[in-house]
Amino acid sequence: MGVLIRRMREASIILVQVPRDRDNRLLKFARTMRRRPTDAEIKLWQVFRLKGLADYRFRRQHRVSDYILDFYCAARRLAIELDGGQHGDPKQTEYDQRRTFALNRLGIRVLRF
Repeated sequence: MGVLIRRMREASIILVQVPRDRDNRLLKFARTMRRRPTDAEIKLWQVFRLKGLADYRFRRQHRVSDYILDFYCAARRLAIELDGGQHGDPKQTEYDQRRTFALNRLGIRVLRF
């Protein structure tokens, strides 16, 4: 079962179900990634954790559908992805585009750095 998120559209509130992965395979991987963040993730998490961003709460290595998002703000339906050098590979770039499209279909905006 996923998490219900409120979404505004034309002055009415629509509840959108954001699916989680069906098994716990991503949970273990997300936990591992939380324990071994990149330097960029450490720096950005310090900003989000200590100061927040306009008082919005962010989660790190958050699971949505079949994906793990580097940072996710449920209130704004915003994902922030910190792409390393491996994302310059054409196959990885194509995967990132498909992933962004799938997340956009769930109503999640994706910012990549």
